[in-house]
Amino acid sequence: MLKDTGTVSAARITLEREKGSHGYTGICEIEAPNGRKGIYNVRAEAKSGMPELHIEGTDWVEKPLFFLMFDFDGAYDTKTGMLESEEDSGIVFTLKRE
Repeated sequence: MLKDTGTVSAARITLEREKGSHGYTGICEIEAPNGRKGIYNVRAEAKSGMPELHIEGTDWVEKPLFFLMFDFDGAYDTKTGMLESEEDSGIVFTLKRE
């Protein structure tokens, strides 16, 4: 479920690893406090041996008027096997498994 954080109510990022690389592609679904939703494509690159991941928006799939594209930073938690947001922001990351 998406969480309310104030300015952007929610962001859900779904990533899938590109075969044979350290890169990921996916989508970001964002929701405003008024319930309007947008979707854009994202790309991320992981550096070998580093847990941090920078996720950049690339292009819109569905863009409501006045929506902005955000970039996100996350870190892979080796204990849980999950990608976590670097701050308590309500961002939900989902990493698709093959």
